[in-house]
Amino acid sequence: MEKTYLVFDIETIDESSLESRGEELREDDEGSPAKFPPIHRHKIVAIGALWLSERYYFKKLGIFSEGKDERAIVEDFNGFMTQKRPILVSFNGRRFDVPVIFLRSIKYGLPMDWHLRTQDYTRRYPPTRHLDLCDILADYGASGFTSLDNMAHLLGLPGKAEMDGSMVQAEFFRGNLAKINGYCLADVVMTTCIFLRYSLVAGDLSPAGYAESLDSLVRGVREEKRMQGFISETDLDPMRLPPVV
Repeated sequence: MEKTYLVFDIETIDESSLESRGEELREDDEGSPAKFPPIHRHKIVAIGALWLSERYYFKKLGIFSEGKDERAIVEDFNGFMTQKRPILVSFNGRRFDVPVIFLRSIKYGLPMDWHLRTQDYTRRYPPTRHLDLCDILADYGASGFTSLDNMAHLLGLPGKAEMDGSMVQAEFFRGNLAKINGYCLADVVMTTCIFLRYSLVAGDLSPAGYAESLDSLVRGVREEKRMQGFISETDLDPMRLPPVV
């Protein structure tokens, strides 16, 4: 089977908010924004992913079961993982994205054998089938964890200038699923940029290979219109290496 990479990200809302259909996160007694919901209350509204070849070339960017309900989204993602067995790449996916997908699979009774029947996707160090960049960049907890937004700014990327995860729920109740999907895909692209730079530093990509991989990513972003307002091909210019003198 061809070795490939799947860079992914999920967007969620607080499932309990569906009872009141409120547009904002519920507030506590002091009127402050509600705390981050416990993991079992996260309902998935989007899973975005970017598929890379073994040589780190762009293959495809999209939303799993776009426009369908949560059950279909999770089933589609699990089906892809079972069939293709890519190496997962995430930012904080070990602590959030995969556990949420696991609990939603349990809720709907959906097979998730790709994750459970081997230790490849659960092995933390050294990771073999799930590269959580947040975990790796913190040396598995030896250093402080940083955010995707901070890492994006470190590399000159736009980060979460137009939207962040705390705004997803409000946009969901406004019916702005296209905006949520665009935001999710932009996060996936920025995670991919971090992954390519990490692979260069780790010695898995040569400078020439890195440049080729980045060029293929730029072409993919150029053709994807759903991310307008979040990230563009020109936003990736800071990712290019300075010429060798």
